[in-house]
Amino acid sequence: MGRQNKSEKIIYQNSFMEFQTDQVNKRDNLNSEEWKQWKNLSDLWVSQVKKYGNNVMAVAKKDGRWRDFSWREIHEEVKKIALGLISLGMNYRDAVGIFSKTRLEWMETSLGIMLAGGILTCIYHTDSPPQCQHIITNSDTKICFVEEQEQLDKLLQIWDNCSTLRYIITFEKCEYDKEKNILTFNELLKLGEKLLNDRAANQELEKRIKKPTIDDTFTLIYTSGTTGFAKGAIITHGNTLFCSWVFTKIFPIGEDDLAFCFLPLAHAGGLTLTQFSSISAGCPIAFAEDMMNTAMEDMYETEPTWMFCTPRLYEKVYNQIMGIIEEAPWFRKYLILSALKVGYKVSGLKQAKKKISLPLRFLNYICHLLVFRRVKDMFGGRMKVPFTGGAPIAKKIIEFFAACGMPLFEVYGQTETSSIVMCNRLDDYKIGSVGKPIPGVKVRLGEDNEIQVYAPELACKGYNKNPEATKELFTEDGWLKTGDVGRVDEEGYYYVVDRKKYILITAAGKNVAPQYIENILKTHRFISQAIVYGEGKPYLVALFTLDEPEVIRYARDNRIIYTDFRDLTKNEKIIETIWNIVQEKNKELARVEQIKKFYILEDELYQDDEEVTPTMKVKKATIEARYGDIINKLYKLPKSEYTIREKKEENTD
Repeated sequence: MGRQNKSEKIIYQNSFMEFQTDQVNKRDNLNSEEWKQWKNLSDLWVSQVKKYGNNVMAVAKKDGRWRDFSWREIHEEVKKIALGLISLGMNYRDAVGIFSKTRLEWMETSLGIMLAGGILTCIYHTDSPPQCQHIITNSDTKICFVEEQEQLDKLLQIWDNCSTLRYIITFEKCEYDKEKNILTFNELLKLGEKLLNDRAANQELEKRIKKPTIDDTFTLIYTSGTTGFAKGAIITHGNTLFCSWVFTKIFPIGEDDLAFCFLPLAHAGGLTLTQFSSISAGCPIAFAEDMMNTAMEDMYETEPTWMFCTPRLYEKVYNQIMGIIEEAPWFRKYLILSALKVGYKVSGLKQAKKKISLPLRFLNYICHLLVFRRVKDMFGGRMKVPFTGGAPIAKKIIEFFAACGMPLFEVYGQTETSSIVMCNRLDDYKIGSVGKPIPGVKVRLGEDNEIQVYAPELACKGYNKNPEATKELFTEDGWLKTGDVGRVDEEGYYYVVDRKKYILITAAGKNVAPQYIENILKTHRFISQAIVYGEGKPYLVALFTLDEPEVIRYARDNRIIYTDFRDLTKNEKIIETIWNIVQEKNKELARVEQIKKFYILEDELYQDDEEVTPTMKVKKATIEARYGDIINKLYKLPKSEYTIREKKEENTD
């Protein structure tokens, strides 16, 4: 992809955010049948390859350098994968899994499975052996691709319990018993390459490309549920086609843009919004080298124009910037805060669709040159449409990025709805809301204000081999129950309050949404995770995990002596600092929402320990079971105490 210099980026950014309104006004008046021009997803892919040919389709790092791959190049690899799978005995409608991090080969493999007429089984790269066994047996997966030794070892542990699993294919070189049916990715490509000129093999492939209808299953996406084993949502070709098509009609994404992909492609947001929306729009995709670990560095180098992201990345960037502001010399701090004041004013006027005076525009441009563009440059400098979804985000964080001229567009959807059902638009958004329903979708508030969705083109066909859960998913009149409590304002913007199962009722009978409180607490750079409890109790308590780099930096700056990070979480000065932060955050909350006691956990929450989902949503039931004694002790503390302190050993000498 051609790279632009920084001055060009400024013009590019501003021109997009002020784009032609007539283009956007057409977005909700769509031809509802246009997406049916493609018979299935394979038809979409083949059509786009013919249309864009030698244009860049993907950008990925190979041997330490970024390399562009054309649509034709990618298609050649995809065909080899499809033919290789057929040569291994894969039948039409066989399930084939991918158990890997997000990478170029993930996308190529998913497309190869699709062309070969298979059903894609999505497995998160961090899933445990029991979780993998559940998914493989539930989906009847016959072949599974793995990334490296870690994933291979997990499957080897449970292979004997997975009666349908025949082959494992590794993206990276791994050590394994040569007698087992394990191949490398390159070996599979060579099998497919041998069949590229085989007439019978190509006829079979062509037949499988044309055979699926829009009602046929494309993938099983397993919900990153916060309780129990994940359920496999049955997503059809039509679900994904419609969602990706309507997304690109609402947002003018095209071949001159560059998507950034670093979230798990096993997630509906990654697979549908990033991968297939890009394919639908003819937009190339840049793949992060190591997902979240290298996301910021890779964005700076590839200069993408849009991405779908969960709040975690934005929270980290926001807290990092807040730390810089807090520690800046007084003059620099004054300059940044003054610029933000201007940015907030401009953002508010834009949101209200009010005219911005020429002097204020000029002042905002100066602030852009001095302050805001540094924030944008962290995302590569060309970022036009950063989306956030998959988990709740604090309003304060969205307001901050909007003030910097890079508003985050919050979207709402679920695995069961193939991804997006509501979103904020470029010219029609309200910060704090998840926007309005997309074309073809109806939304209502049902019992207990639960958000319910009617979307025949988007709603999944239910859960694989789980008729009870499928029945529970829908109302008697066919509306999908999201499990989220919401509200809608007089202008038609929807807001998500919390998961229905997480709404607390205090001893005083007050309803409290912990999600809102947790997001407020996490806007401080020292707090990584916050989990609020208080069901049936007189007040609320919280468990915290701390941001290790930020807290260690603070400890060193303040000459706090400690042995390791766990020791630091028990340090009196750190505990007192966190209590002061809690008291400050309590000022932003109603009295019933305020935190009275807290406890700092020694370690971060990890998916490997089944404490968070792949989208970093906390599994509250797991945490409550694991730390229930601590939560109970917090309620037994004297009124004057706000945390549990370690007992010091008495010196008996």
